[in-house]
Amino acid sequence: MCRSRDWNARSDLRTRVSYQKSQGQNFVVNPLALTGESRLSDNGRRAFSMSADTDVAENLSSSFVVSRVESFDRNLNRRFTQTVLSAVMHLQFYAGEFK
Repeated sequence: MCRSRDWNARSDLRTRVSYQKSQGQNFVVNPLALTGESRLSDNGRRAFSMSADTDVAENLSSSFVVSRVESFDRNLNRRFTQTVLSAVMHLQFYAGEFK
């Protein structure tokens, strides 16, 4: 197991996990259909994200993010998935007061 003190980090490893799901359906009355209604739309979105970050030095932080978003349309049988991986080193500096 990898610990933040093995990297000589100035802070603990902060982690976050999130999951979101949304879905919507629309129907219209159709007396000719067996169920009495017809589906106009059935679509939605699922998103999963996980991130970890730590302060490496007083003015340097590091983060790693993995996210996956899936959009779907069950009426037209379509599915679109995006996956993003990112690793970031963030450097902060102070140049002095503005005059």
